[in-house]
Amino acid sequence: MITSVSDLLDEGNGRMGETQEESLERQERWAKGVMPTLLRFADQVGAFTNEVFAMDILHDWDNGADIMALSFVTKQREHLRSIRVLIAAKQHRDGLLIARTMIEGRARLLWAFRDTPERTDQWLWFCAILDWRRMLDLEAKGVRVDPVAKAELAELVRKHGPSYLSPRVRKELAQAEANGKEYRLPEDPWDYKWTDTKVSEMFGEVQGDRMYRGAYGHSSEWVHWGPQSVLGAFELGDWNAGAFTEEDWRSAVEALRLACQSVLQCLEILDVHFSLGLAERIGGFWSTMERIRDEANAEG
Repeated sequence: MITSVSDLLDEGNGRMGETQEESLERQERWAKGVMPTLLRFADQVGAFTNEVFAMDILHDWDNGADIMALSFVTKQREHLRSIRVLIAAKQHRDGLLIARTMIEGRARLLWAFRDTPERTDQWLWFCAILDWRRMLDLEAKGVRVDPVAKAELAELVRKHGPSYLSPRVRKELAQAEANGKEYRLPEDPWDYKWTDTKVSEMFGEVQGDRMYRGAYGHSSEWVHWGPQSVLGAFELGDWNAGAFTEEDWRSAVEALRLACQSVLQCLEILDVHFSLGLAERIGGFWSTMERIRDEANAEG
């Protein structure tokens, strides 16, 4: 099973004696030069993913690993297409918004599959809590709920709910048990997330610390409106509606390479889990990505 993050295609190498401005200009030229090749590669990855989904993959809707693998690859495929649209529209920096969630999804999937079925089932059955909350909310608004569906959902909540009790409820329950007292659960005793593990811890467990500090952190600057990313996007001159530079080829390349890597690594998990026999073809894509990196760096 794949248990660690893969990362290929770094920006062009630095040059001794360059000023910061010269380095940025050269990296921008490097990124613009490699983009056509990378776009063709992304199209090939997308076409391959479509082939995979044309296969008859037998799965069990009650199996967390089955559903997590299939749904995460589906979401990665959709995000890759979205990044392609943004790059075509020259909304390069916003591609990083999507690339960031793709590498986070990749880390989450890798982390979950390090301990399956426990973690993958934990992910899947949190849906019962979310659906129960939504059903109660609809009832409170006067919406008629199917009593059979409600009874079925109540059974799932009864079965899986104890796994999602909030930290406060767990503490109060433990204290009551220790004192031999009865404890009455509140109406909504559950947490609002399916795992207490932080994203940074997930990256660490799957050997993705470098990516968390690098690509994930870099894209987080733009996601969270950090001054470095916002001010770095400005074209020098008068303040106006078009004050941001239209193109940022370094961001475009970073977004697309992270997207392709995320799709491929999630496909690897899907392949291993369902024994699809795709390892050689997926390996070919990784080899191509290495070649693109080496050729681009040699030219840059």
